Amino acid sequence: MVEGSPAHRGGLRSEDLILQIDGSDVGTMDDLQRLMDAHTIDRATAVTIYRGGKTFTLDVTPSELPG
Repeated sequence: MVEGSPAHRGGLRSEDLILQIDGSDVGTMDDLQRLMDAHTIDRATAVTIYRGGKTFTLDVTPSELPG
């Protein structure tokens, strides 16, 4: 996890398993990339994760990648 990144600021940790983005299941990296598209930029997005035997939902606000 990159310190200061939107994921880090939203509370995600490198050991988290992402289960859903805004209620849509994430099974693969392709799913994650498809769900994290332009409509999520600068908008609080519900990210459901599995961490340490528990399921949590965090609000993460993605931002546009520099470059």
